[in-house]
Amino acid sequence: MIEKLKNRFPILIPIISYIVVSWIILQVVAMFISMYNLPQLIFSVLLILLVSFFPFIFVIYAVKTFLFQPLYVDAQIKAAETSTKKIYLSIHSLTPANQKHKKATILNETLKKARQRGVDVKLLAPGGFDRAEGAYIVSEEYKLEIRFAKFLEDQDLRFIIMDNDTVIISYQKIPTPMTKLSRKFAIIKSERLNKLLTNEFNNIWNNEKTLTYEQYIKELMNNLNVTGEESLRRCSDRLGIPEDDLKRFV
Repeated sequence: MIEKLKNRFPILIPIISYIVVSWIILQVVAMFISMYNLPQLIFSVLLILLVSFFPFIFVIYAVKTFLFQPLYVDAQIKAAETSTKKIYLSIHSLTPANQKHKKATILNETLKKARQRGVDVKLLAPGGFDRAEGAYIVSEEYKLEIRFAKFLEDQDLRFIIMDNDTVIISYQKIPTPMTKLSRKFAIIKSERLNKLLTNEFNNIWNNEKTLTYEQYIKELMNNLNVTGEESLRRCSDRLGIPEDDLKRFV
């Protein structure tokens, strides 16, 4: 129960803590006033100060929590910067909005640099029309290897596997629409977990139903019934991919 409240209302714990600490301080001061016959004004002044400081404590905590807390994508970027062997990402959001986000651009560039220095970089994502433009950016502009598994759409499976001993997992509920970046994540140092998730990743990657980028785009074009120039133009508008890049899939 307490854990659920903490996750749903993170500000609740510091508020309760401040109130409890303030109450203890007031009780101690009241005891000293009674024991040594001190002026009651001391208690009143202290009470006013504690009440006055409460908004400042609240603001400081809120700013620290919601403005300066690291994002999941920051952890992904740092992992990509320092990896030496492999970076495997299972992602959920691959929408144009996220791809145009500055952090997403930095991540793509960092992954590209990692691949260029010999790191094995792979991405898994769900399919769907809304991810086509993001997939194009990742595959064609940044030359990253990405595959698509439809069943990932129904699973909250977001993690990054780094080298042989590190796993970073995002556990924040996926918002609708998917425009907010996750702030809830855990960095776990575990060779065993790394190996287990690597096996899971590879099983999905090599599954016959998992699509390469080319197969994914062809499937979307088939679903849109692309047969000529006019339908190709409509397809380009729908997917957010230039016509010239779609022609090779016709």
